[in-house]
Amino acid sequence: MSKNLKSYTLRFILISTMLVVGSFYLFEESANINVYAQNEDKVSLAFSEAQFFPYTEDRNLLEIMVDYKTNDLSLIDSTINGEMLVFSPDGILLKSTSYPEGFIITDEGKIGFRTSIMDDSLDSVTANIKLTNLEETEAISNSIQITVPFNDDEDLDLLIPNP
Repeated sequence: MSKNLKSYTLRFILISTMLVVGSFYLFEESANINVYAQNEDKVSLAFSEAQFFPYTEDRNLLEIMVDYKTNDLSLIDSTINGEMLVFSPDGILLKSTSYPEGFIITDEGKIGFRTSIMDDSLDSVTANIKLTNLEETEAISNSIQITVPFNDDEDLDLLIPNP
């Protein structure tokens, strides 16, 4: 083999190796960008606890606690809102409730939702919960759905303290 041919072959192998290694590096960087872009929710919600029980002679009470974690740190110490839609077992909307003046969000914590329901024939209800901007026009969290069975145990304590 001539000296020129060996030189060209070596250069070809070196350049090919650099292209392959460079391609792996570029692919890895773009993959990392996609991993960080997957969570678009500004706040993440997770179920904590719930109860549905007799409250007064003509009303039952639904209480739900959810855990939250703020993913968008610019929201911390701002006033946001939350919405709970309550449905009967056959899917009829019974109630919609939110915070009248919103609440201040921190980096993570618990949020309680409470509403009374006058239908005493229900053996369970389903609630859909999400956090929104203060005006309730934009969802800022994932939605969670919880089905809560009726519990007529008289020894239940309130999850959410009375104001």
